[in-house]
Amino acid sequence: MKSYGTNTEGENGTITGRIIDNTSSQPVSFASVVLVNLNDTAIVSGVITDDNGLFQIKDIPFGKYKLRVSFIGYKTEWVNDIEVSRAQKTVALNDMKISEDVTTLNEAVVVEERLKGEEKIDRTVFTLNDEIRKSSSSGLAVLKHIPSVSVDFQENVSLEGQSNIQFYVDGVLRNKEFIAQLDPNLIDKVELITNPGVKIRCGYFGYYKCSSKENKQVWSKRIGKGSNS
Repeated sequence: MKSYGTNTEGENGTITGRIIDNTSSQPVSFASVVLVNLNDTAIVSGVITDDNGLFQIKDIPFGKYKLRVSFIGYKTEWVNDIEVSRAQKTVALNDMKISEDVTTLNEAVVVEERLKGEEKIDRTVFTLNDEIRKSSSSGLAVLKHIPSVSVDFQENVSLEGQSNIQFYVDGVLRNKEFIAQLDPNLIDKVELITNPGVKIRCGYFGYYKCSSKENKQVWSKRIGKGSNS
């Protein structure tokens, strides 16, 4: 099991659990399990589930938390109001079920064909293939292949249902039209962060980063909720 996070001084606790498929009840391996503070959603630590869907997060300071579980092709699930305390240093959670992310069209249920990504603690990394590049006419069209990102027929973009989207390119605020002009043939990888925690301030909901395949240029697009700060 691959774990992240740093040890803190003083007394700490542990959270354990198992992630299973809601339909088959089979364990889900390599799912991302992230522990965040209950109040500010800052990332505290996280792990990747093992072959049996099991996880263990150690060295957790006493406090109240919530847990985010995500995996490619599945809906993101949350477990709220988890408390690690002197009275309960080890919190053993019940099996957590996650469901496939499906859409209903003409009374037929289909699983959307999306890019396969590599789950990390605070992000998912997607590597574009030739089929995606050929089928995408722009950088905006590439987004249609990214899980959790939706682009409708009017080219309105939403991330996990959040439609108030901002794009930043190299730290500069850009509009949707600028993203639409990016050449998908130059894009090698896409990184998507849906829970940035302390990494991104000012109310941003996520971070979308494209890396160039040929010229090694980098376009960084922060996608998120607008903020007044």
